[in-house]
Amino acid sequence: MCVFTVLCSGDINQTGDKTGNTYHVVTSVSVDNTAKLDGFTISLGNANGGNVSSSARHVGGGMYNHTSSSPSLTNITISNNSASFGGGGMYNHTSSSPTLTNVTFSDNSADEAGGMYNVFSSNPTLTNVTFSGNSAIGDGTSTSQGNGGGMYNLLSSSPTLKNVTFSGNSASFEGGGMYNVFSSNPPLENVILWGNTAGTIGDDVSGFFSNPIITDSVVKDGCPIDAVCTNIITTDPNLGPLTDNGGFTKTIALGPGSSAIDSGGVNTTCANEDQRGISRPLGTACDIGAYESSANILTITSTTPNSGATVESATSIIVNFNEDVLNDGSDKAANYKDNYLLVEAGSNGSFDTVSCNGGAVTDDLKQDLDTATYTNTGGSGPFIATLTLVSPLTDGTYRLFICGTTSIWSVAGLELNNGVSDTQVDFTIGIVAASSLPETGFRHGSITSLPQQLTTKAYTETAMLLEIPSIGVSMPIVGVPQSEAGWDVTWLGNSAGYLAGSAFPTWVGNTVITGHVWDAYNQPGIFSELKTLKYGDQVQIRAWDMTYTYEVRESKLVTVKNVEAAFQSEAYDWLTLVTCEFYNPFTGDYLFRRSVRAVLVSVK
Repeated sequence: MCVFTVLCSGDINQTGDKTGNTYHVVTSVSVDNTAKLDGFTISLGNANGGNVSSSARHVGGGMYNHTSSSPSLTNITISNNSASFGGGGMYNHTSSSPTLTNVTFSDNSADEAGGMYNVFSSNPTLTNVTFSGNSAIGDGTSTSQGNGGGMYNLLSSSPTLKNVTFSGNSASFEGGGMYNVFSSNPPLENVILWGNTAGTIGDDVSGFFSNPIITDSVVKDGCPIDAVCTNIITTDPNLGPLTDNGGFTKTIALGPGSSAIDSGGVNTTCANEDQRGISRPLGTACDIGAYESSANILTITSTTPNSGATVESATSIIVNFNEDVLNDGSDKAANYKDNYLLVEAGSNGSFDTVSCNGGAVTDDLKQDLDTATYTNTGGSGPFIATLTLVSPLTDGTYRLFICGTTSIWSVAGLELNNGVSDTQVDFTIGIVAASSLPETGFRHGSITSLPQQLTTKAYTETAMLLEIPSIGVSMPIVGVPQSEAGWDVTWLGNSAGYLAGSAFPTWVGNTVITGHVWDAYNQPGIFSELKTLKYGDQVQIRAWDMTYTYEVRESKLVTVKNVEAAFQSEAYDWLTLVTCEFYNPFTGDYLFRRSVRAVLVSVK
């Protein structure tokens, strides 16, 4: 069923779910590249018929291409399709080699090959394609392998990939991003493989008897085993969430300081445009992946302290620009101290100041800067401003505005953030070190009598609610103070605790929130079902008449001592939900912590 050529849906009975849906939304057999699909979404196909040996109805929920079928797809989204065997998004069989340009595969699933399955010498060509949130969910048997979350290439299938991004894909066994088997040797040029997960090995790429050729690419785990690699980058590309960044399809943007920016095309040729139709390159070289970041904006690449950080003290702040800025002491210069505004949150616990242009607002406490100095390191960078404080900052929560609204200018005549907005950096001065994550469960089998809560361990009330629709819980958020011993969450009850030292809820950075898995009354706690959350599930914070919606990107077990796993720094607004797991009845303790991480996707 195609509606106004915008949406092609397998939901033929229009129930809104996949029950009774068509096996394949789009099918092609023995067509060439003159068969074109352009500008619509393929969704809700459900290939759940037949079995591995008897039927094609268990593969290719979104699109099924068979017997030398090679259509052309442009500006297409293939999302939320499934297959009981393979190729939730697309299945290409027997020399079927479609050409895909400006295409996004998102949230498709299958026992193997959640996004795309290429079999028997099928060699598609992919340019400016994004794979996000696709999953291979099989149980590891011979007919349900659980390999190849984003893409699976089998039996001499070697697709050509240029400027493709794989992120947030998962496999229950191997190859969260890509899985290559039996003489499948795909060439990958200017490709990002980052933030994918696998249950056993090969978060990004795995396989056997195959030799993928990877060039000028960002791969988190480095060059995969048996791959032929040239110019592999392993530093963080700072990927944003899959969202509408312009163009026909959703894409994943490159954040400030991304290792992918201006790093492509060293040994290869880049696509002339990115997935949105933006010309390449915008900088000194093209960017790696499907998204080309604008080089014509003066931005802040990093700060020290970084946003969301907790530090024990600060006498100065370091600001890094992405290009050379004015240093003449004028009101457009980086060494003009009034181009920065530093405030501490006042007695109401939140920031009332909204911009440099508006100035510090009552209740926020303005912090004086002594000097602002700047160096361009001989002209080639890094481009660093150093802000020296009149006196060291005391314990508290601070926000630095780096003024774009008033505004700092580059030597080339660009305003910071195009003069539209200030860059905000939120950080905390306080105790940093903690040896372990808090224990959020009580002993099973008996009611626990709680001690009196000391004033020094009192929680801070907030006007915020945490809601997790998929497990049906809603609870107030309270602030849990940090001491040298860590965080004492004994008295949380039916509240969720925001842990001091992490980013304040809804701010840029990583906010760590915990809740009881088993309460003092010998009953399941509010986070007892946290372990059931999966990729794409929503977590919401309701505050100040706004709803902040986050989507789960990762759920995993971490050790009690692995504080860094929960408190990792982020350039975007992230939530990390933490609770206990694996109760030990002999000691009354919990062996592990469940960590669920979610990224902000909307504010309404």
